[in-house]
Amino acid sequence: MEITCSSKKDNLFIFLSGELDQSVSAFARSTLEDISTKNKYKYIIFDMKKLSFMDSTGIGVLLSFYKKMKQKNVPIYISEPNNQIDKLIRISGLYTVMPPV
Repeated sequence: MEITCSSKKDNLFIFLSGELDQSVSAFARSTLEDISTKNKYKYIIFDMKKLSFMDSTGIGVLLSFYKKMKQKNVPIYISEPNNQIDKLIRISGLYTVMPPV
C-alpha cells in the first residue's frame, strides 16, 4: 500500500495504490490522520486508479477519514476505482458520502 498526495491551490489529491485491507489499515489510518491535520482544503479527491484491491476494512478506513473531514466541511470525492472496488463502494453505500467524479 502506498499513499501519496498532490495539491493544487487549496485542493488535495490522494493517490492510493496497492491493496487497502486489514494488513495495512493501521498504516493507512495513520497516514490519512497526518493528512487531515495539515492544511485546510476546499475538497479532496481519492484517486484509486492504482488501487488493486480493497475490502470492508478499507471502507472503514475511508469512512473514518470522511468523518474527520466532514467536521472541517471538506467534501471528499472518489476517482477511477477498478470494477471490483467500484462494486464494493456501491454495495457499501460509500458513494452517498463520497461521490464519484
